[in-house]
Amino acid sequence: MAGPAPYDYFLPGPRDGGLVLHRQHDHRSDTVWQHPETSALGSRRSASLTRIEDIHPRIRDGVLRTALGPFITMRQYTVDMTLVTALVERWRPETHTFMFPEGECTITLQDIAILTGLPINGAAVTGPTIRGWSSVTRRLLGRDMVGSRNCQGSFVTTSWLVDEFDSFTRIPDAASDEQIDWAVRAYLLFHLHAWCFSDTNSGQIGLRILPHLEDLTALGSISWGSAALAHLYREMCLCTMVSQNRRNIGGPLWILQLWAFERLRPFRPRLRYPAITPHLPLGDRWAGPLDFRRVLHRNLDAMRLALDVLRYSDIDWQPYTEDVISQLHPYFLDGAQFWRARVPLIYYHIIEWHQPDRVMAQFGLLQPIPEPPSQLHIHHTVQFRGSSSFQNTFREYVAIWDSRELYVVQGPLLDHPPHFHSEYMEWYRRISRRWITHHGAETGSARDAMERIRLQSEAGSSIGTYARSYQLGTMEDRRDTQWPPPEPAVLPQPLPHIDPPTVDVQRIRGRRRDRARTHEATREMAENPMPPPVDFHGDTEDFVRQYYGSTTYYGSTSAQTQCPPAASFSVPPTDPLPAQHDFFGDTEDFIRRYPASSFTVPPASVPYVGPSFGEAEYITPLATPPPQFSQHPASAFTPFQATQTAQTPPPQTPTSLPTVPVFDDSWNFSSLTTPPSQRSRLMEGGYIPMLPGQDPGSSSRPTQSPSQMHFSLDDPWINNLVQDPQPFCDFQGMQAPSFSLGLGLDPSSQAPAPDVDDDDEIEDVASPVADSGERSSGPDGRRYRRLTDSQTSRRVNRGYDMRTRLRSPDRSDFTE
Repeated sequence: MAGPAPYDYFLPGPRDGGLVLHRQHDHRSDTVWQHPETSALGSRRSASLTRIEDIHPRIRDGVLRTALGPFITMRQYTVDMTLVTALVERWRPETHTFMFPEGECTITLQDIAILTGLPINGAAVTGPTIRGWSSVTRRLLGRDMVGSRNCQGSFVTTSWLVDEFDSFTRIPDAASDEQIDWAVRAYLLFHLHAWCFSDTNSGQIGLRILPHLEDLTALGSISWGSAALAHLYREMCLCTMVSQNRRNIGGPLWILQLWAFERLRPFRPRLRYPAITPHLPLGDRWAGPLDFRRVLHRNLDAMRLALDVLRYSDIDWQPYTEDVISQLHPYFLDGAQFWRARVPLIYYHIIEWHQPDRVMAQFGLLQPIPEPPSQLHIHHTVQFRGSSSFQNTFREYVAIWDSRELYVVQGPLLDHPPHFHSEYMEWYRRISRRWITHHGAETGSARDAMERIRLQSEAGSSIGTYARSYQLGTMEDRRDTQWPPPEPAVLPQPLPHIDPPTVDVQRIRGRRRDRARTHEATREMAENPMPPPVDFHGDTEDFVRQYYGSTTYYGSTSAQTQCPPAASFSVPPTDPLPAQHDFFGDTEDFIRRYPASSFTVPPASVPYVGPSFGEAEYITPLATPPPQFSQHPASAFTPFQATQTAQTPPPQTPTSLPTVPVFDDSWNFSSLTTPPSQRSRLMEGGYIPMLPGQDPGSSSRPTQSPSQMHFSLDDPWINNLVQDPQPFCDFQGMQAPSFSLGLGLDPSSQAPAPDVDDDDEIEDVASPVADSGERSSGPDGRRYRRLTDSQTSRRVNRGYDMRTRLRSPDRSDFTE
């Protein structure tokens, strides 16, 4: 058995033993916790759907006359699969909610009605057994599918449907009204399947909803919105189950993205045209130009962390204000009285419970501790079979949906956000999965630990001051409370009793069986894990006082004002974080015990100096930086002082060039063999420093081959290395190493000239002066040879000619 991993010391939850989240062992969040590199989900799309603007006018008029006209008119969206994956990892199949750190959220019937315009108040989408689908298509589509190779049970291929109706762009000139209805039904079937009921079977369309399209004038009496939401619930539930091994997800994912844009502020892009079109659903405005510059976009790791540290204020609990509602068409508000109904959502074989009693804050109501979830895991194992009569099999659930007005939840109005230590929030943190990433667990556990430290520390202690300052700096002072604990939970409203279903799902044909999961290697339990958050409601008053002593708890973020006088605070709330603690002393007397000469310079030609040298290191009187250091920025600091000659170089001539220090800013690449046009581009782009008054197209130095550039150490630097080690305080007095380009300098300080007989060494060395023979002498006395045509061509082809190919202007690009 292996030892505990570092992340085993965190407690991501749940802490109640899985009384609510009983499927945590099979949840995708557990896989992400064990393997953070888990990739994003994928999706499959059917054939491209012809837009409503491009179809034949007679077909378009027939589509717009139906109750689905506003939904069909909505513009199409591009779905961000990283956002979908991050939300699916927070989805719980037991409760049909997203469990965020500050509470539960979900997609409700209210979101479907306002964002999509799909009808809510209507009959459930289900039906009897149909064995002869060819007769159905002949009657409703005018196409005989008997003997068709494309026909496979209750599915047809998208290519067959598009080809049969000529992509819905052409119809016969003398087409009858019945033929137009056939094309309208085919287009609605294609559109509904592609945008509401898609699955992972790419290229196939289910015919199960075709009988509901028979009467085109009665489509508003069918609850298409609840069926689409049921299908979305089912797809998210299956993708959270590791045993299903799902890598792709189906369903109306665009609805999930619209919901995230409206509800979650960290993922909400800026609308460039926020106007609401009155005759279209609210979600249509998110199909316009969006600005993602200040929000998380297509970054799965960042999105996971953002959801781990999500605050209550990061969630827009009620985005549909009265001003927004007043601009929508009344048709989209039909059935608003059922938006809070705790009923099953039905789509043939899919039974998924709608549980708004767990997200009362989304309706502006006070959240009680909800009743146990109604969803049964066995319902997720049922698959669709055309030979099954789901209308009769699930008749008990259909009856509950038909009497949905009896199951609308009620509650008191919410006039302020819930306190961090309200009874509901403490219960929620016990039963939920708080984090799914290690970084999120580190942040959350640190906040919990700081609260415990502040509560258990003595009044006026430095550790208590640090903990209090940390809470103020991270806006965790909302945890402040006083005895007795704030906001006891309200009782949930009782709903009519629902008898357990009598259907035997085990006997339904096509039941999906869970796959065996490969379990991780067993590790030892961490002996001292991070403690859980402080709970005030779960313990008695005597226990709390015994554990925390006589500490008084002040402040509250609830509606009641509970702020005591400032003098009663044991820790002043305005104290900054204390300075870094030095275990070896921080007094001046202690520092004087160690003379400055004890810090020596290591025997290296160029000592390493970090970017914070001379600034962050000087935190004591010993480390007071010299005045010279203040003139260098921390990001480009150098411990060496350049000479006056190097700082203000005199006018250069081909026969005189001073030595340039290594760390001096005046050193530049203008001496390299670059054409004037190339050098001008590099100077204008900031890659080659320009001297004051220098034109980018000219050079103050003669052209020199990179092969002649070499380094040399001057005598003072060498003498400093061979003498006694210099004290730290004399470090700035040392001379810097330098290099030269070998033009007009003392030959004794230059590297030996290359052997002219070795063609490999000097074949690409160009003479800076006119060549009068095969070899000539430069101004420094070194010999050169002309570049041949092949060598010149090779230099151009390797990228040195910026007119043909722009390469990264790095030093390595100019050396052979």
